[in-house]
Amino acid sequence: MPTANMTLGAVAALTLFFVAPTSDAPRFVCKEGVTVKRTLAMKSKRELTKFTIRTGDSSLDHKDIHRTRQAGSKQVVRDEVRACADGEVTQLARTYETLERTSSEHIQAPDGENTIDMPETSELLAKTVVFTRADDMKSWKRTIEAGAADELTADLEADMDYRVLLPDGNAQAGAQWDVDFAAAKTALLHPGGDLPFHGKDEPKSMDKRLRKLAWDATKGKLSLELGTPRDEDGRKLVDIQFKGDMSYDASTTPQGDEQGPRSVRVEDAQKLEGKLVWNLDAGRAQSIEWTSKGRLALTVGGTAKQKDGTDVEAEQIQAFDEEYAYTGAFEGH
Repeated sequence: MPTANMTLGAVAALTLFFVAPTSDAPRFVCKEGVTVKRTLAMKSKRELTKFTIRTGDSSLDHKDIHRTRQAGSKQVVRDEVRACADGEVTQLARTYETLERTSSEHIQAPDGENTIDMPETSELLAKTVVFTRADDMKSWKRTIEAGAADELTADLEADMDYRVLLPDGNAQAGAQWDVDFAAAKTALLHPGGDLPFHGKDEPKSMDKRLRKLAWDATKGKLSLELGTPRDEDGRKLVDIQFKGDMSYDASTTPQGDEQGPRSVRVEDAQKLEGKLVWNLDAGRAQSIEWTSKGRLALTVGGTAKQKDGTDVEAEQIQAFDEEYAYTGAFEGH
C-alpha cells in the first residue's frame, strides 16, 4: 500500500517498473478447425567443375567434359487441424494437392552431347493423410483416407511449422541463438518429411543406401536473430533471419551380390542464409525463403586394366559447384 506522502504518479511508475515486459517472441498456437494451405518450391543447379581419373600413380583431368544438372520441385498441401491438446496438434489431416519433381541433366563430351529429362511422380497426389498423436505425445500414427499402401506414409512428418527455428518464449527483438542443423534439416530440406517420389527407373540399392547414409551424416549449425515486430496488411509479423553451414561425408561399398563400383564416396559442404516470417497473431509461419551455395565431390573407386593386363587401383573424381533456392508461403483461415 502506498504511504501518505507518495503521489499517484510515483505509484504508477513503480508499478510499471515491477511488471515484466511483454514479449513479442514468436510462438506456435494450435487452433482446432484452422486450415492452412502450404505452397513450397525448390530449385537447384549443379555444374561440373573438375573431372579427374586417377589410375595407379597417374592422374588425368578431362577438361573437355561438361555436365550440368538442374532440378525443381513443388508441393501444395492443405492442412486441417482437427484436434489440439495442451497447445499441441493431436490430429491433423493433410491433403496433397500438388506434388511435382523433375530434373534435367545435360552432358557434353568429345563424342557428342545429350540431355536427359527425369520427371518423377508420387502416389500421394490427391490423397489425404491423417496424422494422430500417440498417447505419449512423442510419435504419430499415419493413416490414408480411402485406403493406400502403408509404405507411402512411412517417412512423412506432421510438423511443417518450422518450430525448430523459434527462440525461447521470452526472446526480445535482437535476440540471437543457435540451432543444430541436424535438428532443423527435416524442416528445411524435407518439409513434411521424405515424400515418396519415383521415376522411370528404380534407384539401385547401393544408391539408396548412400542417400540414407548422407542424410544421417548431415550436420552443421544455424545462427538466428529475431527482428522487430511490424504491422503488414493488418497482420503482426516478425522476421527470423538465419545463416549457417551444413555438410556431410558418406561412403559405401557393395553388399551381398550387389553389382557396382568397389566404393562410392560423396562429400558436400554448403553455406546458407534465409528468413522465416512468423505471424504473431495467428501463431504460425507466414513464409520462408532461403538459399545455399557450396561444393560437392563424388569419388567412385574401382580397378583398371594396364597395358600388361594387370589390374591397378583407379578412382573417378567429379567436383561440382551447386546452388539451391527454397521458398514457402502459408495461407490460413
